[in-house]
Amino acid sequence: MKLILRAKGFATFSFHERGFTLIELLIVIAVVGVLGGGVLIAIDPAGKISSANLAVAETFSASMQNNLAFDLVGEWTFDDGSLSPVTDTSGYGNNGSIAGSGVITTTDRRERSNKALGFDGNGDYVSIGNRTSLNSLSRFTLTAWIKMNDRKYIPTIINKGPEAAAQHFWWGIQSNDTLWLEVGDSSGWIQYNSTAVPWVLGKWYFVAVTLNNDIKQIKHYRNGALINIRTYSGRDFNSGTYDSYIGRYYGIDPTNYDFNGSIDDVRIYKQAFSLSQAQQLYAQGLPSHLLTSNIFHF
Repeated sequence: MKLILRAKGFATFSFHERGFTLIELLIVIAVVGVLGGGVLIAIDPAGKISSANLAVAETFSASMQNNLAFDLVGEWTFDDGSLSPVTDTSGYGNNGSIAGSGVITTTDRRERSNKALGFDGNGDYVSIGNRTSLNSLSRFTLTAWIKMNDRKYIPTIINKGPEAAAQHFWWGIQSNDTLWLEVGDSSGWIQYNSTAVPWVLGKWYFVAVTLNNDIKQIKHYRNGALINIRTYSGRDFNSGTYDSYIGRYYGIDPTNYDFNGSIDDVRIYKQAFSLSQAQQLYAQGLPSHLLTSNIFHF
């Protein structure tokens, strides 16, 4: 792949490898955002970057995060190491509570102690309750960092309502290695799967899904890459008014549906984000040691 950006006397960027490094991704995003401001950012052919340019990229990344935060209605980072309550840092006060004895604080994707939640997959989860700011969203984005220790039939990431003819969603991973989103309305429910992608137990992944009922479209992402786009017609979906859960399906059945592993930085946005916005979220959440790795792939 080769990408060249040139504008207003800016440096030329040329990438010849099949996937972007994170630095390349951050710089491309930064350049797109600051072309009008006359900020010069340069990267050498090997994909290296100076500390000064990295500082520019990090500053711009913080700016992007502020813009994305405008649509944030739920954010559970687990960074305070507390299990009571499970704090929502979005500003909407959607704090959760732990159910079951198997939830623990654990090491997160950045190898920081007690900054993520671990689930044993046997009846333990986070209950968010029925929250107005999470209800009846006809456009939304769900994101999380996940690491599975064991595979179940459908390890649940976030769930909001039972499998029924009612507005709800259920997001997880199918036994056939697809990300999936089940949504429902008064006519019943439909499951929209991604194409299959390989999963490695014990490895962190960034996952995201968007629903835009205005254009009848669902998108699945993993590690900042768009896996596929699903479309529908004749249906009207939204997030419904049921209670919300992290790591558990509303209909219980821990044997098949509870999450076994670690979950970090769960977010719900009230907009269906674009590919570039999903990439921004992925880039912001990556551990620093991956800055020079070719990680922009499934």
